[in-house]
Amino acid sequence: MDKKRRLTSFGIACKKAMLEKEMSQTELARRVGSSTKYLDLVFHGERTGKKYISAIIKELGIDPDSIDKSIA
Repeated sequence: MDKKRRLTSFGIACKKAMLEKEMSQTELARRVGSSTKYLDLVFHGERTGKKYISAIIKELGIDPDSIDKSIA
């Protein structure tokens, strides 16, 4: 059975912020010191990304209180 990958609520918030800032995932990865593939895994909930969450939030200007506490 094919299971379609879905963005987490954190992934959705990041994608929206990236669109608003006209920032690519490649640029975000460069700024936080990660790879684009790893960010993709974090946005889809396949990796926790704990090492990068705070840097991603800061870089995108996301309100930390709006983020699902289960990922932080």
